This record gives sequence, C-alpha cells and structure tokens, in this order.
Amino acid sequence: RAGIAILILSASVGFSRAILAPNRPDWRLARANENEARSLARHILTAVAIVATGIVLQGIADAANVPQSLIVLIGGMICLGFMWALWTALKPYRSILDDGAASSGQGRMKYAGILRFISLAGSLVLAVIGISVLSGYVPLAWFLSKQIVWVGIVFCSYALIANLIETAGDLVLSPDGAASARIARLTGMRRPSVAQFGIIGSGLIKLLLVGVGAIAVAAPWGFESVGIFEQAQSLMIGFQIGGINISLSTIAGGIIVFVVSLLLARSFKAWLGERLLPATSLDPGLKNSISTTFGYIGFIAAVVIAFGFVGIDLSQLGLVA
Repeated sequence: RAGIAILILSASVGFSRAILAPNRPDWRLARANENEARSLARHILTAVAIVATGIVLQGIADAANVPQSLIVLIGGMICLGFMWALWTALKPYRSILDDGAASSGQGRMKYAGILRFISLAGSLVLAVIGISVLSGYVPLAWFLSKQIVWVGIVFCSYALIANLIETAGDLVLSPDGAASARIARLTGMRRPSVAQFGIIGSGLIKLLLVGVGAIAVAAPWGFESVGIFEQAQSLMIGFQIGGINISLSTIAGGIIVFVVSLLLARSFKAWLGERLLPATSLDPGLKNSISTTFGYIGFIAAVVIAFGFVGIDLSQLGLVA
C-alpha cells in the first residue's frame, strides 16, 4: 500500500504544479493569484498526504494484527485531519471562483457552474465525513475520504487533457495556420470551416472524456461500465404508485441526474456560444438565438432525462411538447 500512497502523492504534486503552478504564474491554468494558488496547493497537498498516511497505516495495521479499536481510533483521526485540511482549502477556493466571475471578460469564470457544484458537493461530503466519525461510522468516513481524493484525480486529469486538446486544436486548426491551409487545399474546404470541424471534434473528444471520467468515478462504488444505470435502478427500494416506484433514493437519484444533465447542457451551451459560433460567419442575432434555443433544449432534455430515470413516462401525464 506504500506504493499506492506514493502514486497518489505524486499525482497530487503533479496536478498542483500543472493547474495551480505555484511560483510559475505564466504556467498557471487556474484563475488565481500567487497567494491563492500557494494556499490552495498547500492545503490540498496536506489533505492528500493525510489520506496517503492513512493508507500506509492501514496496511501496517493489517499486517501487524493491531486491535480493531486502535484501527478505528487512528482512522477517525485521519478522517478528521483530512476534513479539516480540505475544509480550510474551500474558503480560498470560493474566493477564486468569485474573483474569476468578477474579472472574466465574459462576465463569469470558465466552468464556474461545474466548479461551484463541485465545491458544494465537496462541502456536503465533508460534513457527512465529520458526522460519520462522530457517530462511530469510521469506515464510511474513510471510504468517502478516499473517494474525494480519487474524484479529484479524475477531475484534474480531465481538466488537463481537455485543456491540451483545446489548445492543440486552436494551434493546429487555426484559420491562419499552415495545417489549416493544407487541410483546406486537400479537402477543398474553406479555412473557417476547417476550424469549425476542429472545434466540433474537440467537443466530441471532451464528451467522450466525460463518459470515461464518469465510469472511473462510479467504479469504486461497485458499478461496472456496462449497465450502470440498470444496476443503480435495481438498488431502488420503495412503493408503487400507478406503476411508478417511489422512494427517497429514487427522488435523490432523479435530482442528481437532473443537476448533472443541466450542468452538461449549460456547458454545451457555453461551448457553443464561446467556441463554435464565434468561429462562424453567422449574424450576431442568429448566433444569440441559436445559443438561447440550445439552452432551452438542454433544460427540457435534463427534465426528460430526470423523469425517465425516476420512471415517469411523460406521455402518461398528457404533456404536449
């Protein structure tokens, strides 16, 4: 388990240098000043180091047959230390989001909605960790602590790969670039059209990465890549009303599906309005109309997907689209 701990620490150090880049503002991907970047990197690395230490101690305890009471005590202290370190990092993290929203030329920070959702979800999970430790459910708190670290690694991997794809697409398929001119000559397309296809291609690759990331996040919870939603629905226990299964888990799952679907729809709308449509020669009013229309379509799709997850057939409600 020492090897796993070293891998986790190494990945965290690498991601902090790549995304926050303390002492290297010209390399920094996150919208943060020097003090914010240093503080956030320090607290995150501290939290990850605490979890890595817990993994090593857990391996030692299993090998040395340490009494269960001592294992629970050490695990509780590790979880509380992790919760404190990460909770301390959330305050400057929120200020980074607020500063980014105020200073962004588009009036908001890129991916601000998704980042705020992650911040809120992280706060709730940390609260559950603290309550679990105080209630004696240390294994649950330890499992959630490790899952936060794993989700952070998956998200940082996606952010770096997505940024690399976007930057490479802009450099290679720029309307003024040599590669774009060569592709235009070979295919007979106009240079702006080549750039548009590059934007669409990068968007599809990002969508594929989102799917891979979702599977990676769901894997530790026992879900396989095939039939994730079928397995999730099989766990739902409730009562039947008119052929519809009603339970707290069903309602909670529907809300989560709706929020995630809405965030994805808004991200697609933002990508459409900030990346694809500006690369076209359409009228500004038409661009705005297309972006707004896709916003409505995304909201409706999120509602339909959420109702479908819960098991409600919209046709049974007599709704007319």
